[in-house]
Amino acid sequence: MTGADAALGAAQVAEALTRTYGRALAPGDIHPVRSGPTADLADATAKFRVPGPQSHGPRGFCIVSGPGNPDLMARAADNIATARKTLPPPLAAPILAPVATGRIGERAFAVWPEGRPFPSTRRVTRLWRRQRFARPVMDWCVAVACATATPAAPDTIAADLDTIIADADMPEDMKRDADRARSRLASGRWQPVHCLHHGDFWEGNLLLPLSAERSPVFHVIDWPGMRLRGYPFLDMARMLISMRRRARFSARAIDRLRDRLGCSGDDVLPQLLAGIGHVGRNLEHFPPPLYREMATGLHRFVRALA
Repeated sequence: MTGADAALGAAQVAEALTRTYGRALAPGDIHPVRSGPTADLADATAKFRVPGPQSHGPRGFCIVSGPGNPDLMARAADNIATARKTLPPPLAAPILAPVATGRIGERAFAVWPEGRPFPSTRRVTRLWRRQRFARPVMDWCVAVACATATPAAPDTIAADLDTIIADADMPEDMKRDADRARSRLASGRWQPVHCLHHGDFWEGNLLLPLSAERSPVFHVIDWPGMRLRGYPFLDMARMLISMRRRARFSARAIDRLRDRLGCSGDDVLPQLLAGIGHVGRNLEHFPPPLYREMATGLHRFVRALA
């Protein structure tokens, strides 16, 4: 094991779940999941396949915060509870809630019911899923943003844009667009809004129910970065990029959100840039080079659709 998995074994997880479930589990019931390429990041997590709270119920996955960010899973669970309380039931339903939470020493953990990861290593399956789920996922994204939209404070938006403008490592065209957005904000030509956003909305954070008959047809996971006063178009652009949708589909999705929010086409890029700048102001463990790579890709993607 490496990164977040280091010094955390099946016996510790079994002991913690025994306390949480109120029934005995053995180390042999706990199966570590192989760490991914981000295992050595400061906010990496450790993942284990585990029994669920019910002795004859479905298995699940226990995700344990890494030592670099020991409260990460507690924050995710709190954010999920807040998001589900904020949204009407049909929109809250895809947000997968943990079935158990607790701590292993200083590190928070949460257990989620088992599902099928959305990304597939099989090309045909991957393409079919993107085709099948892109529209309902985008419709959900639009509905969540519109259900939670509120006017944004200009001072906050200006500070977010200034983060991009002052960043010497950002592309010049991106900084110019941020400067134009700031001018539109100062003149009153742009009235920005906040909305609930996930913060890491891409296809890797979609989960499919094990049964095709279950509703909802997809779940959204991994909520530590959720914000109630988030930014329109940021989540949508990230998901569209990850699903590799055609430009026409992506443009129509962005237009649907723009129309529902009642803003003009000139407002889309400023809203996105404000969201990007806000991420830059709150990087926590997000490595700056990866942040700038993400920011540049989002800016290029949305600019090309404008």
